[in-house]
Amino acid sequence: MELKQIIKRCQDPENRTLNQRKTIVLPGRHEQYPYHFRVHYAHECSALLYELEKANISFMPIGKVPFDRAPADWTRSDNSCDRIKDRQNAQSWRQRRWYASWGIGIYTGETSGYEDAPWHDIEFTHQAILRAPDAVSECLEALISAVVTPLVTLTKDWGLRFSCRVEEYLHPDTPEATQYIYERCPMPADLKHREVYVEVKGDMNYSVWDARYEILMGSLLKPPVISSDVLFGLLGFFRSAFHKPVFGSDVLSKEPSLQKFEKEGFYKPLRIEDTRISIPEKTQAIRAGNLSPLAIKRPGPVLTKQPYSEPKPFEIAEVLETDARVIGIETGLRHPDENRKIERALLEKELLFLDLPTDEYAESALRYYENEGIIARDWKPRSYLAYVLKHIPIDEQLKHPFEHGNTCIDSYRCNRLSDMGGNPDKIICPKCPVYDECQEQGYLSQYKSIKDADVMVCGTPHQLLMNPQYADPMSDVFSGTDRVYVVNYTYASDLFVENLLFVGQLRSWTQYWGCSILGDFAYALLNAININEKDLTDNIATRVRSVVKAFGGAEEVLVEQMFQVNAAIENSSSCIGMSVKDAVAFGVLDIHDAENIDNIQKTSLYRSWTPWHSLKAFFDHYTRDADAPMCFEENRLRYWIPPVLHRNIKKLVVLSPLLSEEYLKKTFPNEQIEIYNLGMKDTLAGNRVYQLRSEVHSPHSILNYDLDWDALGLSSIGIRFAIGVHREVQRTPDTQHTLVLREGMNTILEDTLKNPNTKPTVFFKKIAEQAKVLAAKFDGADVIWLLGTPYYPPHLIWQEAKILFGDAVEPLDYSASMNPYVFKDKRIQQLAEAYSLYALIGMLSYAGLQNSSKTIVLKTALRVPGFTDVPETILFDWEDFEIAGRLDKLPETIARREAFEAEASKIDKTWLPYRVMEVLGVDRDEANRILREDHAIGMATYNLSEDEHGK
Repeated sequence: MELKQIIKRCQDPENRTLNQRKTIVLPGRHEQYPYHFRVHYAHECSALLYELEKANISFMPIGKVPFDRAPADWTRSDNSCDRIKDRQNAQSWRQRRWYASWGIGIYTGETSGYEDAPWHDIEFTHQAILRAPDAVSECLEALISAVVTPLVTLTKDWGLRFSCRVEEYLHPDTPEATQYIYERCPMPADLKHREVYVEVKGDMNYSVWDARYEILMGSLLKPPVISSDVLFGLLGFFRSAFHKPVFGSDVLSKEPSLQKFEKEGFYKPLRIEDTRISIPEKTQAIRAGNLSPLAIKRPGPVLTKQPYSEPKPFEIAEVLETDARVIGIETGLRHPDENRKIERALLEKELLFLDLPTDEYAESALRYYENEGIIARDWKPRSYLAYVLKHIPIDEQLKHPFEHGNTCIDSYRCNRLSDMGGNPDKIICPKCPVYDECQEQGYLSQYKSIKDADVMVCGTPHQLLMNPQYADPMSDVFSGTDRVYVVNYTYASDLFVENLLFVGQLRSWTQYWGCSILGDFAYALLNAININEKDLTDNIATRVRSVVKAFGGAEEVLVEQMFQVNAAIENSSSCIGMSVKDAVAFGVLDIHDAENIDNIQKTSLYRSWTPWHSLKAFFDHYTRDADAPMCFEENRLRYWIPPVLHRNIKKLVVLSPLLSEEYLKKTFPNEQIEIYNLGMKDTLAGNRVYQLRSEVHSPHSILNYDLDWDALGLSSIGIRFAIGVHREVQRTPDTQHTLVLREGMNTILEDTLKNPNTKPTVFFKKIAEQAKVLAAKFDGADVIWLLGTPYYPPHLIWQEAKILFGDAVEPLDYSASMNPYVFKDKRIQQLAEAYSLYALIGMLSYAGLQNSSKTIVLKTALRVPGFTDVPETILFDWEDFEIAGRLDKLPETIARREAFEAEASKIDKTWLPYRVMEVLGVDRDEANRILREDHAIGMATYNLSEDEHGK
């Protein structure tokens, strides 16, 4: 577009169609947050966040108008200094900011500079273009001609902006300097008013780039570079014609810059004052029985009850008689401690190996079996209770090496050697002065004691019997004894084996094996993972696969060298590969001090399982690169492989609150699988359960993500929830309430939580790790409110989907919307719902529902297996609760609404208007309109959107 056309467009008031555009959520190949966002920075222009980083731009998310600026709380998390002083990238801002953003702002000055050329924006205002279009055109044309890649933008105020990096110059950030060209025009209403024609933004300023701008020339990612002499020389001709300051009284107050915005909290408290909360007339009339409950418009129900029957009873011990090798037992809402009873029943048939999610669970299981008189042993790490030895002299330790309960007196050195690829059991232990005592009562004694145990308990590390790395070592532990392997896990992907290959390992190989096959392999991998920049346009799995394929013919050599150190022969220029054990024995490696061990070559601990084996297993399973779960983050290559059951495992029993046969089959495709369900009959009996039927209510619908930019608050339905809960809490001071909510909402609901009969707890993703917290929060609870649906960010769901479905023939579609929170691909949507259910059921399993008389109010229409359809659960609308005004009146209110709904479903054109008015609670005109329809009415007539509530 020619400059004359550009100037004419700025003068045309009719052609103003530039609007903001919301940030798009995309699945980035680079899994690390937040590289799955595409932001709009100008009209019809967008970029991935990493592209802005590569362009050396310091940027911030901005909100929707009128919040088209940085968040008000924009200091560092430690409040040490303002963000404006340092370059900001994608990870400098919370995830929520990018989800809610509508564009970006750019920090001008040094933070967006490159090679000592700070960023500047020179803006010709709309007033300048109206007053002197030819002069603006001439000056701008000169600037464009002076650079190679000009960047010219049409601003939201219909001015023109020339952006550039200025070599070795930083423009001052003062009113006089920023407003570079102006004419003093005193106005009666504003004596400080002036006409500004050119602004120069640099130093500590910022420039908003959003979809209400339009790039007319150039690219934001490649701004031009210009010298200050040329820049201000060309601006000087324009300045000489229009700059007319008035001296003396010319005082201008500067608008507040970003760093001066008042700091606000991330969440905005809701102030609830009952005196200001009036009850609508319609609600009062319905309560009095003078109006149909259908007069208040309701969201259409998305959840209806389905026929429910309890699963067929079965004997726990008998499940081991099945031909299936993998057995899933769905425990539902039972407290995790009840799993001990299930394990005990299995123990009647076979010896057990328990793989538990935390050390806390392992200790609990061990105490249980010891109290029952059953021989149980847990596998303790070398560093168990090592901290008690820190201040005890070594001579004293040697006299009574294990009296403090520790398992090893040299655990730090042993662990470091193990990390570097040496086996301390065979290298350090035989030379230990308490070697014999250790085999009787220390770390080494466990090898014998666990063989004789009825129950073996393992907290961490997990997956000892599913990770191929431990296939051979664990065979020595089992010593030919088959066991039933019991796993207590929640998520399907927890059963997959995570593998990490660190950059440090690759560089060690290039250093010590530089002239060998392993050195070449390491160089190729370093290039493949592209460690110096995050490239989302290329698939890392494709590049790594090509390297593995290229070196496939050298597999035997690679495996051998990965297990060895490349030792230099004394008085010789040649090297020889040998195991760590042999290198120590020949004096090649010095392991007497831990510091020495840190400097030795890192090798694989087992010859039978090296990084080559894990990479090969990965690519054998995930034959398509597009959805393969591999990423590079934090200086490590991260990827997952399916579990492989140890050959000594007779049966695998998976205990989980919620199980999916489909996911188990994806995890163990070559195993026969059976699922058993314990049902909910004994758990929910005696409790009263209410579940919302109208909305799933993710955090994006309860919290005002798009509108509350500076601090999150509640949406209209969120406020209604809060008011209802608050009233009920205050109405029942002798009743203990527990609110299960999203992290941060405890700040929003602080008025309610000040009541002594109220406790908050947040939805946990890893339930097992928060067992003690949950138990305390639910202790003594009479009423439990679950406020919405647990939320898992898209990048976590995408990762889980790749792990489970990355090997499928049909590629995954990662498209997602945030409100409502829905994935386009049915497999990913099903997975997202399953993970929300894991959290819901996992939380409720700690609520102590068995043999209790609690009330549970579940504010989500997500169908909960064994919960939604049971007789104890009553589906309701939030409007029902508002009409009832209290929980104990809710059942009769729901019954009355259901009666009117049943009657409304019968309406047809033969009805009289007054009867339609009575049933639907509408006026005569609306009743006549309904009767003019030539078909049966049904529920859809009066189930309208939430926005029409109360109209």
